[in-house]
Order: sequence, then structure tokens, then C-alpha cells
Amino acid sequence: MGRTRKKIVFWTAVVVVILFGTVGYLTMGGQQALPARQEILPGVVQVKDGFVGIGIIEAGHGRVVLIDAGNDAAGKVILGEMAKRGLKVGDVSAIFLTHGHPDHRRGVALFPRSAVYILAADADLAVGKASPKGPLPRLLPNGDDHVRITRPLHDGETVKVGAVAVRVFELPGHTAGSAAYLAGGALFLGDAAMISPAGKLLGPKWIFSDDAEQGRRSLAILAHRLLGDPSVKAIVTSHAGALVSGLVPLEDFAAGR
Repeated sequence: MGRTRKKIVFWTAVVVVILFGTVGYLTMGGQQALPARQEILPGVVQVKDGFVGIGIIEAGHGRVVLIDAGNDAAGKVILGEMAKRGLKVGDVSAIFLTHGHPDHRRGVALFPRSAVYILAADADLAVGKASPKGPLPRLLPNGDDHVRITRPLHDGETVKVGAVAVRVFELPGHTAGSAAYLAGGALFLGDAAMISPAGKLLGPKWIFSDDAEQGRRSLAILAHRLLGDPSVKAIVTSHAGALVSGLVPLEDFAAGR
């Protein structure tokens, strides 16, 4: 190999390393680590599926509700967690998708008898009929993961699943149909928020989001809507775990603290 070719190979490798390092920091850097398993509140757990969390909420009579279904189509983590509880696939009553990106929906097909819900604005994205718009997601494939929506949700409604009431809030910005779900005392924000290593609530990451600025405004609006609501005991994000301190982190975010 000539000296010139060696230099080309060397500098190409350097550029690739820098590129991957930059993308890695933009995607996972500057945020609290996602625990492998976190018992957030009584009856509310989040388990880590690779780099994304799946919420599990007890719904009574041996049934559960999932918040998102993870990135693994084989469902190793979620099925393992259910097996430890003595639960089967049919014991998942419903799955609420925080938005339509593939890393949150690939496990849905494992639960063919479960009701599947998502905000109407993200329904086509979730079934592979629409393309993502964020800077990085638009470069990735969005095929059919065999997700079938039971019915689209709308802002402000409450869905009763067994002993659990799931309140629905629109949270556009990360995607047009991003949602927050309040259930079992936990406010699930999906990718609409992150948590810093210092435990401060942050807005959505721009590299994955349709409109990160709109996402920040949506969080502030949500804080206003929930102001003083004592039912919120914890805030849960999909990639950075949870904060068990009521609405304070969301209120601080809205106030710019």
C-alpha cells in the first residue's frame, strides 16, 4: 500500500470515528443513564430494552398495561419480565405508544390480542405509512412492523383499562403525535423529554425531533395544564429513566429553572 493510500485510509478512519462519536453524544450524551429495571411507584416499573424503556403498569387481576413496546421484535426483555411475574402474552391488556418511531413499537406484534393506542397524528407513522421528519429518523427506514392500531387517541381523553385509568395529553414536537400518559401516578413523556445527569428535566433532542422548539413549548403547556395536580408522583422518560419528585421537575422546566 502506497504512502498516499495509507494516509487516505487513516484520515477516513479518523473521520468515521469522529462522526460516530458525535452522533453517539448527540443521541445518548448529556443525559441520565437508563436503569436496566426501575421500580418507579407501587405497580409501576420500567425495564430497559437496549436503549429504550418500556413501562409496565399493573391493571389488576393479573393484567398489565404497557407504555411502548420496545425496539426488540423478539421481546426478550419484556417477555422475560413478564415470565418473572408469572404472566403470559395474553395478560397484556393494552399498549399505549408514546409516538410512532420504530424503537418504541417493534414489540407490539408480540401481543396480537392487546388493544393498541396512539395519538391520531402519529397513527400512519406507527404503521409505516408515513415517513419520520426528524434530522436522523428521516434517514432511517420506517417499514411495516405489523402494528395494528385499535383506535387513535385524542388529547384530553381518559382510557380505562382494568383498574388503571390512562389520561392522554398531546405533546407535539418530537413527533406530530407525541403523547404523554398519566397512569398509576406516573407521567410518561416518551421522547418528549430527557433528564440530565444532575436530575434536571430537559426538552427533546433535536436530532431525533420534528421540531424540538415546539416540543419545549408543549412541555411548558403540559406543566400549566397539570399545575397543582397531586396525582402526579413521578415523571418517566423513555431514554433517561424517571424522576420520583412529583411535578416539580416539569414545573422547573416550564419556569426556566
